[in-house]
Amino acid sequence: MIYIQLAGGMANQLFQWAHGRALQIQNPGLSIAWDARMVVRPAGAGYQLAWLLDEESVITLSSASSAGWRLVQAVSKGLSDKMSTRLPAVPPGGRMRSTSLADLTSFSNHQLHHDNYWVKGYLQETSALLPHKVVLAEELQRALDKVISPELAPKLGESYAVAHVRRGDYASVPRNLERLGVCAPSYYEAGFSLLKSQSERLIIVSDDPKWAYENVAILWPWPEKVEVSRSSSQFDDFALIAHSSAAILANSTYSWWAAFVGSPTKIISPFPWFDMDGDQGPALEDWVLLNKRTGDLVTN
Repeated sequence: MIYIQLAGGMANQLFQWAHGRALQIQNPGLSIAWDARMVVRPAGAGYQLAWLLDEESVITLSSASSAGWRLVQAVSKGLSDKMSTRLPAVPPGGRMRSTSLADLTSFSNHQLHHDNYWVKGYLQETSALLPHKVVLAEELQRALDKVISPELAPKLGESYAVAHVRRGDYASVPRNLERLGVCAPSYYEAGFSLLKSQSERLIIVSDDPKWAYENVAILWPWPEKVEVSRSSSQFDDFALIAHSSAAILANSTYSWWAAFVGSPTKIISPFPWFDMDGDQGPALEDWVLLNKRTGDLVTN
């Protein structure tokens, strides 16, 4: 049995799911449990894969643990937030070995089926997912079709380019701005020059629609054909990116996943992905890299 700890928001949790599914594809019959105890703590992002995972395979907090966290939160929200992020989780029960994803891939089929292993981490390595892209995309698309708004379906069959503008805590939290960085309008302007042959219509998906409208929409060659999504559904916006004919991504695993499982014929990705790393991050080899500040083309 493999226990995989979920971490981060929906897109991060998708990486953990995908690596687990890749292991199952390579080792038919392998059982995996998804450990959601960290993400459901007070300061966690919440368990966000209920639309995708079988409920019986998910481990969450016991009633006693939930009551304990509520009590700490009632005493001091600051204390509960600090404890929930810094207090490590213990293995979910029984004898098991904490191991890395890299080690797991080297274990025999017999070991994986007969021993218990606990895997932690964001697991954003992409090379192990590429051989299973078709299967992962089909499974995600089937699950996504069940949760998107019915009125969105006709739009997904139309031709349009999409730009994802990620702001939120990337821009508002100084530490995140320094470590992660945001994509400048010049990045989108350069990307638009490469995508304008794909479609005259552009849809912008953003967690800050007002900023995106004022700073990015005006850069599209046909401003009158720009639509800034006002959807309150993360699934609808995800689907808009996935079904686009061409996409400009933000340095966000949210748009990365939508592009990975979707059908854009041209994908533009920012460089560096995160300022603290200075590399292309999870961007795939056939994606076009543009400097996220200047818009200059980056060659591998």
